[in-house]
Amino acid sequence: MAAKVNYDELADAIIERLGGKDNISFHTHCVTRLRFNVKDKSLVDKEGIEALQGVINSLWSGEQYQIVIGNTVNEAYECVAAKLGSVDTTVSEDAPKKKFSFSTIFEIITGIFVPAIPAIAGCGLMKALLSLLTFANLLSTESQTYYILAFVADSAFYFLPMILAFNAANKFKCSPMLAVVLGGVLLHPQFSALVSAGEPVHFLGLPVTLANYANSVIPIILIVWLQSYVERAINRVIPKPVRLVFVPLLTLLITVPFALVVLGPIGTIVGNALATGIMSLENTMPWLIPTIFGAVSPLLVMTGMHTSFYPALFAQLATAGYQTVAIGMLPSNMAQGTATLAVALKTKSAELRELAISAGTSALFGITEPALYGVTLKLKKPLIAVMLGGGLGGLYYGLNKVHCFTPGGTAWTGFATYIDAANPMNVVHMLIGMVLAMAVAFVVTMVIYKEDKPAE
Repeated sequence: MAAKVNYDELADAIIERLGGKDNISFHTHCVTRLRFNVKDKSLVDKEGIEALQGVINSLWSGEQYQIVIGNTVNEAYECVAAKLGSVDTTVSEDAPKKKFSFSTIFEIITGIFVPAIPAIAGCGLMKALLSLLTFANLLSTESQTYYILAFVADSAFYFLPMILAFNAANKFKCSPMLAVVLGGVLLHPQFSALVSAGEPVHFLGLPVTLANYANSVIPIILIVWLQSYVERAINRVIPKPVRLVFVPLLTLLITVPFALVVLGPIGTIVGNALATGIMSLENTMPWLIPTIFGAVSPLLVMTGMHTSFYPALFAQLATAGYQTVAIGMLPSNMAQGTATLAVALKTKSAELRELAISAGTSALFGITEPALYGVTLKLKKPLIAVMLGGGLGGLYYGLNKVHCFTPGGTAWTGFATYIDAANPMNVVHMLIGMVLAMAVAFVVTMVIYKEDKPAE
């Protein structure tokens, strides 16, 4: 049995190998990973971190350093956060200048969306629970209980701009509270009333595009990005004694007109175009996106890019009420689990068998990194089986137009997120595609994986 990890000691070791507290400018976590931004990448001891007990792997994703912990990441992060507290975001003059690239965009998207996952997942699962209860005739859609639970489940999605505003402010290094206010501007009942009325609206003589910003993601990210520049510029010219009053006032006065007249509409156009593109693909080639995601999900997870597709996912959810962007990850994750368990059956190594059983079981519950880094990627041939199984499962989903009604649904435990009262076969096809992926990955692994020599 593996020795129990002391997460307090692990946190100290990680911080030390990241160059110390003073080198860390941002920290958060997702389902399986600790995520850090550092001021000077040269101070990070990657090999030293990967050698630590409790660390599965680590990787750079853009400017973000990710440490894969697995399903105990919450315990690790609590210790890390307790030791780091608030961090100094000032970058040293001697630190290497960071160049803007596509990887930077992915890193920004990840940093904005990942901290929101607990809220989104909680509300998404509540939506799934409501679907299950109503489908089983245990709860009436006409009841007040359903009414209250329904708007609770919708809250994280409706107020998503405000949630993302807070996270975006942390990424762009500006006031989170002002960012939340800007998100509130987009969702204010009086602005919503103007949108509903449909009458022409002008602000300072400029035409305001009347758009429904509930559930939107791109407009608020653009707005907070602008806020960061405006706020920093005002801070440079306003004397310190009066900054507390005048910086928020002037930031709002300058940012809001651009938000309502320029950036909000641009973000809406981009979001609608993204959703239109996805829906167009679904109407013409519904199999394409689920198949690709099913096949390449392990590679996306390996590079940390699997979270960079959230804007497209939420754009489709806001437009269609369901998503097909990430459903391919479900058969991929299940294939990862059964391929790993197949390795456990075939290996003669007691150590590998113990790892494969633990990691394979974890993968069946949606936590795939231990299986990916510890087994399938290392052995290579099982990874081929995973990609084949995931791709075929995704193809089945696409051909049968399987829909998921929340951002989650990447493990069998989220089957309720596929329940559609108007189409009961949706969840049946979800289960069939999942079993297909698992069976293919298991059989292919059993056939092609051979130990040429005793495992070390």
